[in-house]
Amino acid sequence: MNDKQFSNDSAGLQIRRNPLNASEVKIKGLFRVEVMRDGEKVFEIEQPNVITDIGVQELLSVALDNGTQADPWYVGLISGASPTVNATDTWGTKTWTEFTSSTEGRIAWGGTGGVATVPNASASNPTRNISNLGSAVTFNITGSGTVGGVFIIDSASGTGTLFAHTSIASGPTVANGDDVLVTYTAIIN
Repeated sequence: MNDKQFSNDSAGLQIRRNPLNASEVKIKGLFRVEVMRDGEKVFEIEQPNVITDIGVQELLSVALDNGTQADPWYVGLISGASPTVNATDTWGTKTWTEFTSSTEGRIAWGGTGGVATVPNASASNPTRNISNLGSAVTFNITGSGTVGGVFIIDSASGTGTLFAHTSIASGPTVANGDDVLVTYTAIIN
């Protein structure tokens, strides 16, 4: 046998994964906002949200790095017509203001007023969403103004981690006595 090795010989291995078979995970959310006036629905919209960069970081930290989970998350209303929302926003850098003319302020999502559940999950049929569709959070309006959007944050008041927010183009004008009902569904697919 004549096995010789020369210093100029080289070997290589390259593995390429077919991008069509790549596993891709997308995170998104959907707010549903309804306004009730004197028992009648006067406004309804389903609106996709922007999950903030810090919100994605929070998810990864809790899921993969033993981070501390926020419990609960809170839903709040945004004031004004068509506010600007961006993925890079934090509570300190956002340009919109919070709508505060309600009895409740922010409402716990997944707690009192809005129970978040993971529907029909099993090992053979895993779910890819969590929602409070069966139990909307309800804001009892005490003033007037425009609800320009909705947000989710990890604190009952003041600053915190802004997880997601959405802007409602031509948001509803609300008045004292109206109820604003909000549901949120977070989806991973």
